[in-house]
Amino acid sequence: PTPSQRATYKFFAAGMLLFLIQVLAGVLTVHDFVGFTTFFGFDLQALIPVTVSRSWHVLLSLLWISACWVGVSIFVLPMLAKREIKGQVTLVNLLFSIFLIIGLGSIVGLYMGPKNMLGTLSRWLGHQGWEFVELGRFYQYLLMGVFVL
Repeated sequence: PTPSQRATYKFFAAGMLLFLIQVLAGVLTVHDFVGFTTFFGFDLQALIPVTVSRSWHVLLSLLWISACWVGVSIFVLPMLAKREIKGQVTLVNLLFSIFLIIGLGSIVGLYMGPKNMLGTLSRWLGHQGWEFVELGRFYQYLLMGVFVL
């Protein structure tokens, strides 16, 4: 593999991690729906409300698919171009950094937004309240930027 192809490995590792966290968020959501919210004496519903776990579950599916899609798109570039593009590794690392900001920021924002911890910034950094695109508008624009780049 070329240096830029090796730089894409982190997208796949992030995709796997996000998938596992998505499954856990789904398990939390299902347990809430069936009324099993106490775990070893802790009330998980009080700590992580169903609106948050469901939002995480939906968002993380979008993010792990996006991470793998971006990773594969960049991975095949040297095969299509028949050469390594100069400066590509730096751009791949920049994209991954932006992707980390999107992932971590939106996960924290989706927790803080419904709990009204962001005030007027909730729509931008927290929870938009849409059915499937719940991440804050700021992170939504960053993700669009990643796809354009």
